[in-house]
Amino acid sequence: MPFDKKIETRTGATIATWNLTESESDLKSLMSELKLTDAGQELAAITVEKKRRQWMAARLLLKHLIPTFQEITYDQFGAPYVVDHDLNLSLSHSNGHIACILHQNHIVGIDVQVENAKLKRIATKFLNDDEMQRYEDSDKSLPYLHLLWSAKEAVFKIHRHHMAFKKICTDDFDLMEKGRIKIKAERFDGLHKHEVHFKRLDDVYLAYSCYDPDK
Repeated sequence: MPFDKKIETRTGATIATWNLTESESDLKSLMSELKLTDAGQELAAITVEKKRRQWMAARLLLKHLIPTFQEITYDQFGAPYVVDHDLNLSLSHSNGHIACILHQNHIVGIDVQVENAKLKRIATKFLNDDEMQRYEDSDKSLPYLHLLWSAKEAVFKIHRHHMAFKKICTDDFDLMEKGRIKIKAERFDGLHKHEVHFKRLDDVYLAYSCYDPDK
């Protein structure tokens, strides 16, 4: 099973990433060995090749991590779940990069993104005033903006539909190869504190967070 990295975090989460270079036919060959539930029917409904490759890669990653894995299902908000396993799951993909995170107890969120200048055009839609000022002070650094987006995306996935990106408020942080960002997220039931860890993997940043709602 080809993949790039496996990370075990101090909180007990397992992360796997894959820089996908395999062709669709290569992936189908790997998938044929897994005999996943309803895989052929679901795959046939995906009309875009890139999305088919991402779909297969996510399941191959999960099969690598969970030998008894058979199926992913989604709730009404589009959040993925591993069928017949008591695990919290988050998935992310950007072009050929795939990432997943699993945790037995904590709710998890993950984001992997190839740097994209299009983020600059929508910066005002997801940055609050303090973040916008920090972004300006960074000389409109794309990597800094990119990390702000990815950190917010990881937290948003934890809470799903319950909050707007501007209400996911990041503390200042240093742009490094790896680090962490403290976040206060305003939800309908009050503030929720998070710590998002980030790591640079070749040409992308990986951001992830584990959240225990009882703490």
